[in-house]
Amino acid sequence: MPFSIRMREYDHHTEQVHAAGGSWVRDVMLGLNDGLVASFAVTSGVAAAFATGNAAMMAGLSEMLGGAVAMGLAAYISARSQIEFYQSEI
Repeated sequence: MPFSIRMREYDHHTEQVHAAGGSWVRDVMLGLNDGLVASFAVTSGVAAAFATGNAAMMAGLSEMLGGAVAMGLAAYISARSQIEFYQSEI
């Protein structure tokens, strides 16, 4: 019995369809996850070491600022590298 070969809907699916609207969601979720874990770890470590809350507050805020800059730069470099890769493939 012969089988008919049909083109399925996802055979011609490309990644460019997803890149137009939802590429920032990946960066936001990665940043939130990494930022929350790192901030909690630094703040809880400093809070256990010092008796005053001011040191823990300053350590937490400074880690959040440093983490935001680092994650922002990493997301920029990642997006820029992805664009350069796609352009080189074309």
